[in-house]
Amino acid sequence: MTIEDEIATGNKEFCAALGAHDLDGLMACYDDDVVLLLPGVPIIHGADGARAYYDQVMKAGVTGATMTTDTVVERADCVVEVGGYTMDVAPPEGDPVHDAGKYQIVYRRDDSGRLRIWFDMFHSDAAAAN
Repeated sequence: MTIEDEIATGNKEFCAALGAHDLDGLMACYDDDVVLLLPGVPIIHGADGARAYYDQVMKAGVTGATMTTDTVVERADCVVEVGGYTMDVAPPEGDPVHDAGKYQIVYRRDDSGRLRIWFDMFHSDAAAAN
């Protein structure tokens, strides 16, 4: 399996877990030492912080997401992926939202050899609300 195939498989698992509100499945994609650099929130360190963040995302009504890889760079100790995403959210109260943006992920391998998300950053293409 190529590194691109491995990332594509991981991205499908990530998006499926997010859309299904499978918090455990989503967290299986992350390294225990994950760092999230996300819009509108301070830096989030560690799996517990990531779990709390995504619990709120799921409660906000995320219904689906896609990820499209643009660039992959493999190094001896990590892999960097840059790409684009789309995400749909249907809040319990309010109008559905479709968002598109870009992301950068740094992966490292766990003890079993599986790529896990170590550093994760995304940003919407939509203009910031005032």
